Amino acid sequence: MAIAIKLEELGSSLTFRNFDQIDSPRWDKPLYPKDYSKVNNTAEFDVVSNPEFLREGAAIDDFMRPDRAVVGVQNKRSADVMAEIYRPLFLRDFPIVTTDLESAEMIKYAANAFLATKITFINEVASLCEKVGADVKEVAKGMGLDMRIGNKFLHAGPGYGGRAFLKIPKRWHVLVKNMPCPCR
Repeated sequence: MAIAIKLEELGSSLTFRNFDQIDSPRWDKPLYPKDYSKVNNTAEFDVVSNPEFLREGAAIDDFMRPDRAVVGVQNKRSADVMAEIYRPLFLRDFPIVTTDLESAEMIKYAANAFLATKITFINEVASLCEKVGADVKEVAKGMGLDMRIGNKFLHAGPGYGGRAFLKIPKRWHVLVKNMPCPCR
């Protein structure tokens, strides 16, 4: 509701796109051009990608104190509107990354794929530790002290969860498989 009021004050209209497959049809075309034009074919609006990075069980805290906000926009007009919406976060020194639509979604994919990789990796390390007699907790602690690696997501266990998080490895695989690049 607050966003709708802010948009009305700014005389703007935006369409927020849910986290979707990055290789879906072009983002700069209206999402529902036929249906929307029946209602109002003179309305101007922009598509904005605003992926969320909420952890399961910590969504309210993550919303109130985010690591960053990522905003994918088509043009300066939508960037200005989103900057105004996120102004309270900016004033509290939370980083706001404004980029194009595809990069915003790729940030979401890459961040979640990296976290899934860290979890999968430490579980592989745990298996190896069992075989050689090492303590995976000590190994993870020693690894995590390296600032390039960090200690988050280095806890061996049953894996990872969360509605969106579980989809990421599969979508990442499909994305990489369908791209004309030498990704593995």
